[in-house]
Amino acid sequence: MKKVILFDIDYTLFDTYKFRRAIYQTIKEYLENKKIKDLDNILAETYIHSRTKWGIFIPERFTEDLNSKLKSNIPFDFIEKNIAALNLFDRHHYEEVEEVLRELNKVKNTTIGIFSSGEEGFQRSKIKKIIRHLHKDHLHIFMFKHDN
Repeated sequence: MKKVILFDIDYTLFDTYKFRRAIYQTIKEYLENKKIKDLDNILAETYIHSRTKWGIFIPERFTEDLNSKLKSNIPFDFIEKNIAALNLFDRHHYEEVEEVLRELNKVKNTTIGIFSSGEEGFQRSKIKKIIRHLHKDHLHIFMFKHDN
């Protein structure tokens, strides 16, 4: 009997909390001279609001919502540029992920894949470092996985 193991990405393979904190830190550094009171809370609240409003995390929409809230002018591609510059996708997998996937791949008649929500390019960037452990026919990334 063949088995397929499907992982979600966020909070399963990828530490989304630490990833978000790293994004917040780059935003705080960018806004350093503005001295905004309670910026940590504003960032967290804006993330929740944006995620609720759009259903998934979309960096441009989060930036738009943040700019509106702070009356600032953070460039729309700021987050994506900093993610790339800081290698944030490669640095925020849980430390045991590689070993677990490697061991699961040794199990006879077992295929490993993904079943996750989000913008496909963004989600694929999160798994780029570990893609060799995943079966290409089982990378199921939907805008809203609960609909599928």
